[in-house]
Amino acid sequence: MERLQYPYRPSWKLIVGVTALFGACLVFFIHQTVTNDRGVIINHAIELGPQGATIFYGVLAFFSGVFVVAGLFMAVARTRFEHRLVIDEQGVELPSKAWKAEHMRVAFSDIGDVRHMVMNGSHWIAVTHQNGKLNIDGNRLPSKADFEIVMRTLVDRVERARRS
Repeated sequence: MERLQYPYRPSWKLIVGVTALFGACLVFFIHQTVTNDRGVIINHAIELGPQGATIFYGVLAFFSGVFVVAGLFMAVARTRFEHRLVIDEQGVELPSKAWKAEHMRVAFSDIGDVRHMVMNGSHWIAVTHQNGKLNIDGNRLPSKADFEIVMRTLVDRVERARRS
């Protein structure tokens, strides 16, 4: 059996996109917070006066800032850690946390279920094992083709481990 190894990290496109989008939102909502003198009606259901609207814009600015910081953390983690997905004869190895260099290993014999999951266009592999669950995010692999190879290989090797 061959050993498969892939980089397992968010793409620069995602990191730059998230950081730029929420950076623009941050600038916009800070401007709205500082210059607001009117109320706002949200979805024709919630009406806020000028003070409420200013607070609302401030809250949106805060959360936009949180996402900008998250994007910066993703950039640091991508450059600092060599996260990888490894599948070999005995099991699968993945990063234990996005912000750490440590990897966790799960033996094929410990895996109970492998499922391809899809939600809102995002694909991931849900792996249930003796010590819990782990998810392999398709967006962190280099390509969709690599995701398909990982999925087929995991299913195949888990089935082989069950027969042994």
